Amino acid sequence: MLPLHIRYPDLRGWVAKLDCEQDVTSATKVLHRRSHARTLANSMVTLTIATWNTEWRKPASGDADVIRERLEAIEPDLVCLTETHMDFLQSWGGYTVHSTDDWGGKTFGSRREVLLWSKFPWRDVDTLGSPDLPPGRFASAVTQTALGDVTLAGVVIPYHMSNVRYGTRNRRLWELHGIYLDALAQVASALPRNSIVLGDFNQRLGNSWVPRAVRDKLLSALSEHPIVTGGELEPLGRAAIDHVALGGAFQATRTWAISNYNAERRISDHFGVCAVIQEAA
Repeated sequence: MLPLHIRYPDLRGWVAKLDCEQDVTSATKVLHRRSHARTLANSMVTLTIATWNTEWRKPASGDADVIRERLEAIEPDLVCLTETHMDFLQSWGGYTVHSTDDWGGKTFGSRREVLLWSKFPWRDVDTLGSPDLPPGRFASAVTQTALGDVTLAGVVIPYHMSNVRYGTRNRRLWELHGIYLDALAQVASALPRNSIVLGDFNQRLGNSWVPRAVRDKLLSALSEHPIVTGGELEPLGRAAIDHVALGGAFQATRTWAISNYNAERRISDHFGVCAVIQEAA
């Protein structure tokens, strides 16, 4: 056995003699410790995600101020607003992407179904998704985060009465909802593992009034993006129709709801939905 007297700054150089079993064993242990430390460090990095349907509240309104204040309080990294205005988060700085204005309702210039916000610039912006998706209800893009690149896909799935009682009145219950889900299945399956689908899904998971076939179609469309916001969300104890669904690269460590009431006043007909995520184990 050669004596252990040569040490190099670089670990690979440290193992100077392959015939020295003690040095090799020590080097292996150091490599293992460093690998374990990197794993622990990665598991401690998180992102805070939020989605909220603002029910078209004007950016300068008092209700909008409260919504922004409550979102700011959780210090989000990524936000998806639905039924909102292009400049709703203008005061935050950062960067936004929004859906097109051909969703079938009154745009009033700045109304958009989907708005994505990030602290960092967006790239690879897609506001079509698929030609089979009902227009104006989708926007996706890639942004840099503490967990690396993330593809965020914001959606507004038509609610069950869309164009039934209102609008063109030429659809059956859940018809447009189902058409959107059929197209979303193709879009979601093409998204990378480091992607998040979120927004207004217009379904409470497990709700008895949602037809089983409709619920199953939603779960099937997002089979590679499990929904992490099903069930009752604390502290409200209410089930949401707005959701966060994660690609395989991520897992949720916490989910919760933000109240849509300010004292006795309702600031939106939806409450906010939030999740903290990290790299999947």
